[in-house]
Amino acid sequence: MHICFLINQIAPGGAPTLLLDIIRHTENLDISYTLCVIEGDRSLINEFENADVEVVDFQATFKFDPRALYRMFRFFRRRQFDILHAHLPYSQTLGRVFGRLGSHHTMVSTQHNVPDNYNPVTRTLERLTRRLDTRTVAVSEGVEQAFTGDSARYRRGQQRQWCTIYNGIDVESFRQKVTVADPH
Repeated sequence: MHICFLINQIAPGGAPTLLLDIIRHTENLDISYTLCVIEGDRSLINEFENADVEVVDFQATFKFDPRALYRMFRFFRRRQFDILHAHLPYSQTLGRVFGRLGSHHTMVSTQHNVPDNYNPVTRTLERLTRRLDTRTVAVSEGVEQAFTGDSARYRRGQQRQWCTIYNGIDVESFRQKVTVADPH
């Protein structure tokens, strides 16, 4: 199976660290990964490459950089993945559009935060393209509820598109860090 992760940037913390953990903990499975980065901080690029991940940088210098958008369009037209998995609203919007233009049939988005924390334009574009997802994942029930609420549209069937999968934790690694940090 070949999975493509699409994310805004790969700075330490949050969603990029979660992706790195997923990759490291699935190394014994028959899965290959490509990580596509749109813009911003690329601090973790070596960590991903050391985990045997193909990293593709679209080199956007600002949001909706037309050169980067063209590179992304060409990339998703030429390459096929079993799953295109986008993280964060900006990446989700672009991934959904370019993924469909590139004939990607299985598209997953993961919502890591509540919509009120996003720029209104980004939030609106994410909402308008969400129907293109095969599945939308929330990292908590609270995040899912913030996006879906109790609206009639959600009750009419959109809930089948959503599921909650809590972020995992490497318990042994966490225990070791606590032991080292605790002087007692």
